Amino acid sequence: MDTGLVLALIAAVSFAIGIVMVRKTAGDAGEAFTVTAMSIFAGIPFFAVAISASGGWSNLGAISWKALALLAVAGIIHFVIGRLSGYEAFRLIGANRATPITQLSPIPTVILSWIFLQERPTVFIIFGALCMMAGVILISREKRNPYGKE
Repeated sequence: MDTGLVLALIAAVSFAIGIVMVRKTAGDAGEAFTVTAMSIFAGIPFFAVAISASGGWSNLGAISWKALALLAVAGIIHFVIGRLSGYEAFRLIGANRATPITQLSPIPTVILSWIFLQERPTVFIIFGALCMMAGVILISREKRNPYGKE
């Protein structure tokens, strides 16, 4: 099997474990802000070790200030807005219903990359995005208690 596919599967399982843990923690805490902050800050030492082990610190000087600014904005949007919103959604409607919705990121990614990066979507990409939207529409129509108690 291709190494990229294996890594993608490991990422998918890791994200799934994280979502379930966040759902439980945010549900117990009754809010998602603290859970989001802890998950972000807890990751910093692990990233530092990984960067050190890979020798990545030397590459930091090669990144332009413009690129660093864009990465900072991306980090704020992803970690603060995206994670906080996602974690609160997990808490409020449950991991099973919120996860497919939060995984719709390819749709705005296709649109934004077409607009800003001039990347043309293929027929298969558009079809896949429409299938994802259909799945979310089906999921969002179901009305049930996020704690599984009727």
